[in-house]
Amino acid sequence: IGNIIKSSGVVEKYFAKSFYSLMPAIILFALVIILSPLNSPVAAKYREYNNFALYIITGLSGAIGGLFLSIFLDKIFGFIRPIKYISENTMVIFGFHAVCFTVMKAFLVFILNKPASVIGSNPWLDIAFTALAVILLIPVIWFCNKYIPFLVGQKRDYKIKIFSLKK
Repeated sequence: IGNIIKSSGVVEKYFAKSFYSLMPAIILFALVIILSPLNSPVAAKYREYNNFALYIITGLSGAIGGLFLSIFLDKIFGFIRPIKYISENTMVIFGFHAVCFTVMKAFLVFILNKPASVIGSNPWLDIAFTALAVILLIPVIWFCNKYIPFLVGQKRDYKIKIFSLKK
């Protein structure tokens, strides 16, 4: 879907000015804020979505709102290298975030002696928890890009020789 939208030029044509990309982002995030409490709690891990249509609408609204917010921030701030690095490596983040969250929760419970219920109780704490997880995954991103690039969809720059036919 993203490639179709990109090739059509709709985003550049209609949302070239930063204001025009901010308004849809605000509207879509407001939709997420309004609809999320109507469908709470969702536990995708256990396949409990409550109202599946609301789950899909809320998820798509958040994702598309994030796209428009990204366009707005790009128009305002331009190229930001750390953001580009994170956005180019989201596959690694998606692949390892659950493991990272588990380790972080274990640290919170066993080392800091805080209850696990702290997570999910405060949206700002959840945002900080997620940001910390992304930061902690930077070495994993580096490792995957350097040593197992095929795992993240990149071509290898070297050939792995399992055995040699030359004598």
